[in-house]
Amino acid sequence: MTRPPCLRAWFEFVLFVGDMYVKSSKPESEKVTKVVKREKRKPAVKEVPVDEVFPELMIVGTNIAKNKSYYLAQKELIQRVAHGIYIPTDRIADGQAILKRHAIRLASLHFKNATGLSYSSAFTLEAITPEAGPPLVFVAGDYSYGLELGEGDIRLMLVQSLHPPYEMLKQDGEYELYEDKICSDPIGEFVVKVPRPELLVLHNFERVKEWSEKRIANEHLKSFVKWIVDARYDGSIPAFSANFAELAIRCNRLEEHDHAVTALLAEGFSMSERYLRKIV
Repeated sequence: MTRPPCLRAWFEFVLFVGDMYVKSSKPESEKVTKVVKREKRKPAVKEVPVDEVFPELMIVGTNIAKNKSYYLAQKELIQRVAHGIYIPTDRIADGQAILKRHAIRLASLHFKNATGLSYSSAFTLEAITPEAGPPLVFVAGDYSYGLELGEGDIRLMLVQSLHPPYEMLKQDGEYELYEDKICSDPIGEFVVKVPRPELLVLHNFERVKEWSEKRIANEHLKSFVKWIVDARYDGSIPAFSANFAELAIRCNRLEEHDHAVTALLAEGFSMSERYLRKIV
């Protein structure tokens, strides 16, 4: 039996509506969201080995980098004793002696425009090098100036003295009476300018009313001059005496020359004034 077209169309419409109702009544499947918990990444921290041995003195830009000095100071492994200068925390009780052992290097770093070392601080580079370092370090410059490094009980005094005009004589752009000297400390070797050692002997007998540390100790004077004679004059006292007299005349330091000869004779060193008198 064939259904009328109108009835067939109505029947298909009813099936379509029913199918749509069934689909709309089904619950949608829930989407499962996988949540992954990310742990916060920790910055890598470079730990300092507990057995690392630090130098007794650390100078930023010389034997330690600025960032490392900051890190070690934050860890309280080193302690700041002056701007850019650190000492291991476990050696801070010896801080005063440590600064003195490095006094000449520190002076050369802080007085870059100075002519060079002068007075007894230069003397300590030669025949006698006291373990504790010089009592004070003097440099020759265009004006007088004192610089104290350190904090609290750990302090080091550096002094720039006005150099005498005769020391500023130049030849081929170099100071005639100054020479390069390679010296060393626990950090290593470095170069400083120092006066000729004969000039230091004259310095020692200048009349100064302050800074007694400028003078070479009397007990060291004889050994210092003996070192000059052996190292620079092949052991010839007459050769040294003649050169010493010529230098005194050139610097107009005749009185200092006489005092030096008298002091050396009193110590049993066979100096003679005849070279000075012969030239004059």
